Amino acid sequence: MAKAKPVKPTKKHPLWEGIKFWLRTLVSNDACVEGKNKPWYWPVLIAILSAVIAIIPTMVQQFTVNAANFFESGYNLDYDNSLAAFQKDFAGVTSKIENNELTIDGDAWKALCVNPEGKGTDYWGYYYKVPVTVKTETPSTDSTSSASASVVVSKDTWYCGLAVYYTNEENAASFAATRLANVLYDPNYQLGHTEYTTYSTNLMVLAKDGAYLVKRVNGTSSSSSSQGSAIAIAWNHADFQGKSLQEITAAKDNETVLHAWAQMLNKGYNSTRITVGWTYTGIGFAIAIGSELVLGFILWLVTRGKRNPFRVNNIWDYQKVSYWASFSPAILGLFALIPAMSNFSMFLYPMAYIIRISWMSMRNLQPAPAEE
Repeated sequence: MAKAKPVKPTKKHPLWEGIKFWLRTLVSNDACVEGKNKPWYWPVLIAILSAVIAIIPTMVQQFTVNAANFFESGYNLDYDNSLAAFQKDFAGVTSKIENNELTIDGDAWKALCVNPEGKGTDYWGYYYKVPVTVKTETPSTDSTSSASASVVVSKDTWYCGLAVYYTNEENAASFAATRLANVLYDPNYQLGHTEYTTYSTNLMVLAKDGAYLVKRVNGTSSSSSSQGSAIAIAWNHADFQGKSLQEITAAKDNETVLHAWAQMLNKGYNSTRITVGWTYTGIGFAIAIGSELVLGFILWLVTRGKRNPFRVNNIWDYQKVSYWASFSPAILGLFALIPAMSNFSMFLYPMAYIIRISWMSMRNLQPAPAEE
């Protein structure tokens, strides 16, 4: 009778086993806790990969900013009419961009502008006045009428819809900050028009290094929340060099002045977009890595109780547990790519991560029950 040959056990490939274990950690907190016994390089790799995935929404949001939307999306707050008027009046002023710097003929600028404060050329401003009819209602003085009545009085007036300043010294954003720092700098006040204080005033600063534009919700408020939105651009785009501001913002056939200015903003914002994009990417990556380190430390802290059977594990063990648990929150963080959730692009990952670690500490790393 032939002898039965022993069946050799199938050798499991370590890479495939590692992939299966990683897939388990996506949904199982127990698998994450088991991960403390795995080689250190796997959880570290997962932590880095999770941080990279977590910052994808932030990168997409920042590197795809379209500066033209400053004008072309939402309500432009009279920028369409005011820019057309400014473009027409500014046509006779000599301007040129060379070596990434804008120069404007100061005398011609003075002739175009008014100086409500009696200061130097930097404070001479171009003010576009928007005509408006204001209706006021006062109670009637006719005592013979039994019904309550009122008298409506209409008055034609104006408010400042756009204020444009030119400075050859300061940075555009810094100059704008001083203009917005105090309610008395509001152009309506500067022009002695303090009666109607509920209208918006747009602000534009043309400076040597760039331009700064602001949409203001309420021109008489000095708080930062009063600004609808703001954008800063630089004159360092290749298409700007050797050209006048009038050439750059000239409307082509079948194109509005507002669209021409919007295209200028998009080009001028290019270098800022890259700088801001990498800055936010770095911040987002630091938040992601910091979350992984801090939550690993918290797991170690919550297991320090005398009755907790997991207190025998050291702090590095719980760092590995935290790293294994980071990948599924990173995947959930990709929901920030949905436009409706884009405002949470930097914080959706930490929030989902904190929820998972909290649940793990309560359900999977809980102390042993007290003896009766």
